[in-house]
Amino acid sequence: MRNIIDKIAIFLVWILLILIVVLTVKYYMLEKETTKKTVTVKSDQKDNSQREKKIGELINEALKDFK
Repeated sequence: MRNIIDKIAIFLVWILLILIVVLTVKYYMLEKETTKKTVTVKSDQKDNSQREKKIGELINEALKDFK
């Protein structure tokens, strides 16, 4: 009887360890994706601000030529 209980306990411990490893890996993969998305959004914002500056410069040049 004791032998069976020991085997069941060892089996449950292994399942718990595997579950911890799987969930940890999924968490870090999710963190990695979130970080990539954040970096992409920041670079897009920089690109947009540079475009806005260029558009503003072009408008100013056009207004100077118009005057």
